[in-house]
Amino acid sequence: MMFKLKYTLIAVVLVLVINFTITIVSGDTYVASVTETIDCSQKSLWNHLLNVKDKHLFRSEIDTVIVHKRLPGGYKKWEERHKNDVYMIYQHDTIIRFSEIKFTLLESSKNVTGKWKYELAPIDALHCQLTITDEGKIDGFFNQWMLTLLGKDFFVKRDLSTVKEIVEKSNAKKIVK
Repeated sequence: MMFKLKYTLIAVVLVLVINFTITIVSGDTYVASVTETIDCSQKSLWNHLLNVKDKHLFRSEIDTVIVHKRLPGGYKKWEERHKNDVYMIYQHDTIIRFSEIKFTLLESSKNVTGKWKYELAPIDALHCQLTITDEGKIDGFFNQWMLTLLGKDFFVKRDLSTVKEIVEKSNAKKIVK
């Protein structure tokens, strides 16, 4: 019994040391990207992605979304208020109709900033290819370590999951009507 416990503890310490080392070596910046086919038209997906004010309806960790101002060209600056007093402030940088949306995470209570890009490419009338790219910077060793544990692509995978959920709910509403 003691033998097993000893080796288990050694294994846990070894995993933590390796993870800390990877965190230190990888630094505070990261780039992650994911591409997937989405079951809706390019125009429909485009409209979903620009609808930031309803994001809290699909992401349980977001309590409210406050659109601070609408800028020329449909650009927006908005704030997401999450549970536990977490906030994130974003602003659109580039909007190329039906094909690209770029925005910046300007400020966050979690010491994360970065640039996001959604690229849309039509496949056919009912399907669209979506690529989500996140170029981020995380301050603070603990936050960097957590992202190393979760994976550098954690945020883009979560965002893709949210987009797919929004599309599925939207498609289900169309079927019911």
